[in-house]
Amino acid sequence: MKAEELVVVPGDRLSTEEEHSAGANAYAEDGYVYAAACGSVEIKDRSINVRPLKEMLTFQPGMKVLGKVTESMKSVVFIEISKINDGKKEYVPKKDGKIIIMKDRRGFGDRNRGRPQFRERDESEEKPCKKGDVIIANVIAEEKDIYLLGVAGPEAGVIYSKCGLCGEMLKKGDRPSVLLCNNCRRAERRKVSTLYGNPKEIKNLFSQ
Repeated sequence: MKAEELVVVPGDRLSTEEEHSAGANAYAEDGYVYAAACGSVEIKDRSINVRPLKEMLTFQPGMKVLGKVTESMKSVVFIEISKINDGKKEYVPKKDGKIIIMKDRRGFGDRNRGRPQFRERDESEEKPCKKGDVIIANVIAEEKDIYLLGVAGPEAGVIYSKCGLCGEMLKKGDRPSVLLCNNCRRAERRKVSTLYGNPKEIKNLFSQ
C-alpha cells in the first residue's frame, strides 16, 4: 500500500523529520512526524499531511472545553483537554490548557477575564479544582504552547471529583462551592459547575 493510501489514527508515526516536515493534522516530536487526526496520509512536496475522515476543528477563544486536571501548583493548574466529537465535527486540542490562580479575599469570583478568584486561607482548600478533577472550562486565549482557561460562569467548573481521603465520588452540598463525601463525611471546596454529576446535560452542552 502506498503511503498516500494509508489510514492512520492519532499518534501513528508517519515519517522522520529528515524525510518530511509536519503538515496539516500532523506534528513533530523527537525527530519523528506523527498523525494528529484520523484520516488518510497525503504527501505534498516534503510535507506530510493527514486528510481527516470528518471535519476537524481546533478550539478557539470563547469556546468551552472539557478536561482533566493533571497538576495543581501554587499559582497555576494544568488541564489535559479532551477532544470533542458531536458526530459531524471533531474538535481536537493540539495543546494542553492552564488556569492561572489569582488571589482575592472574597472567595471564588468571575473577575479578570474569566480567571478564577479565591481567598487564600488554606491553599489546599481554596483552589477552584484539584488534581484528578474533571472540569468544564472557558477558552480565554491561545498562547503559543498552551490554552489559557478560566472557570467563570455557572456551567464552568468541576463536574466530577473524588474525595481526597477515601476516593469516593463527591456529591454536591447545600452551598454552591462545597462538595461532600457521604462515606467519610469530608467537605471539600471547589468551583462547582451547575452541571456537576449530570452527564446528559454535559453531553447536550457540547452537542450544540
